[in-house]
Amino acid sequence: MPLGLNAKMRVWRMDNAPVDDDVGGAIVTGSVVYDCLPCRLTPQRANMMLLQQGLETERMALVLTHPSTLLIYERDEIEMLGPANSPYDGMRWRVIDVERWGLHPSDPRASLTLTVSRIDRSRAVQ
Repeated sequence: MPLGLNAKMRVWRMDNAPVDDDVGGAIVTGSVVYDCLPCRLTPQRANMMLLQQGLETERMALVLTHPSTLLIYERDEIEMLGPANSPYDGMRWRVIDVERWGLHPSDPRASLTLTVSRIDRSRAVQ
């Protein structure tokens, strides 16, 4: 396992339910596909031009995880599980891109790099 994976995450597979909620919005449900995966989350800088204009920007990050044989897809969500003193503990992020390293899957150095966007929930009940 690569060194430096200092956090844990849970991966959720998101699905649209065939019914709507009481105000007509789609209900999104998910199920855990991986739990307690070792990872490393590195936040990315926001675009300075957008910050100077006062526009809201997406909070992006890169997540390194292991092994490379994991089946993680775009639109999956990750939930940071620790360490408890991390500023990202408990946050959820949506996977935007999955990059597989150019190594053989059985190579112990082979890992996945995920580009993720922070999810800010507008309401607690969905």
